[in-house]
Amino acid sequence: MQARLAFLWLSAIVIPGCVYDELLATHIMAGGVVRAQINGGTMHASTGLGDGKDPLAVNGFAADLTFGLIVGDDALSAAATPQLVNANVTVQLPITPLSKTRLQVNLEGSGCDAQNGTVNLHTDGDKLISGDFAASGTVPGGSTVCQVSGTLDKIPVDR
Repeated sequence: MQARLAFLWLSAIVIPGCVYDELLATHIMAGGVVRAQINGGTMHASTGLGDGKDPLAVNGFAADLTFGLIVGDDALSAAATPQLVNANVTVQLPITPLSKTRLQVNLEGSGCDAQNGTVNLHTDGDKLISGDFAASGTVPGGSTVCQVSGTLDKIPVDR
């Protein structure tokens, strides 16, 4: 009985505190613009949002575009995430089948999983991420070759 009362007492204190902390926490909203195209087709756009955990992930979602970038090592084999959380930094990320950097774009029912290419990223004074990417890859679940390219402009990162 005492254990049950102690549990109820702790629940009454801890749970509201967690909810209160979450309600007061600052949340970054998606913003900026992710633009992408597959095989030279129509350029599609969405807002984007970075997740500042390591590895950094940048995602964009719209009705006709789903974009996902996992930031791996830069061209010098150094982890890029610790660099990209700072202002005024530039990194180049190679995409290879063995690299940690991953890029996938899905447009209007078609997709491209990048296998070889480059992602160029930089941060501005407000630590917003911009850059461009170009890569060749395969359609998810198949062996059809595809090309993907696009830009990122002033994407916020939830640090």
